[in-house]
Amino acid sequence: MKALRRALKVDLHRAVFSRAFLLTVLLLMGWLFFNLLFYTENVWTRVDIVTQLNSATSGAFGLAELLLAIATVPYAWSYIQDRNSGFEAQALQRVGFRAYGFSKILSVGLSAFLAAITSIALFLGILYARGLDVLPSHPLSESGYFLIIPNGGVFLYYLVHAVVTGLGAAMAAVVALAVSTMVPNVYVALMSPLLWYYIYQVLCSIFFLSNAFSLTVILFEQYFANPWFNFLWACVFLLTMTALFGRLFLWRLRKERGK
Repeated sequence: MKALRRALKVDLHRAVFSRAFLLTVLLLMGWLFFNLLFYTENVWTRVDIVTQLNSATSGAFGLAELLLAIATVPYAWSYIQDRNSGFEAQALQRVGFRAYGFSKILSVGLSAFLAAITSIALFLGILYARGLDVLPSHPLSESGYFLIIPNGGVFLYYLVHAVVTGLGAAMAAVVALAVSTMVPNVYVALMSPLLWYYIYQVLCSIFFLSNAFSLTVILFEQYFANPWFNFLWACVFLLTMTALFGRLFLWRLRKERGK
């Protein structure tokens, strides 16, 4: 456990206190504002904050899927860099296989999650700074995550959107990390979550799976009528997918080390 803490401290510092992390936050903010263009004529239109956040994060239009590529920027490339620079061999000697592997999974996922959360927080800060109304003048839609607001409040609504987006980003980053052990090319690894996304969607169609299993629906829409069950389902699904690709990374890492 001590070795894991040491490795994770180093990895998180490399991931979060870096230009790549800052670049990711800026790219995700650009992604949020760009998505608004598919719902309003101008990103500066005085639409209420709740509607703008929903449009920026919940619509399956625009460049929504680019979230999966942008999320890989903070640290998903780190394994390839470690192997090419010789840092991997040194780290394995110091902290061991398990600590290095789990640290890499956690740091890659957490850095992507934090980048998404930070970008949404800054996005909301800009909307509040513009003095926009928080709620629409017309009655709220009685569907999806909008149902959280009457009982849970608007900030809980913000948190739900941020967590789902963050978990989607974390999943994408760990997918790229796993692929980087099979294809030692940074650019291929960074784009692999998008390829996986489309392959998965095709498989869902081929096997006639319910839309409840669709990544498009889980990430950018809401399938279940109950918003809390929908949120729980999204969290469980995305965390499970992240864990499976994390397990693939560990298996490939062990295989490469001949263990």
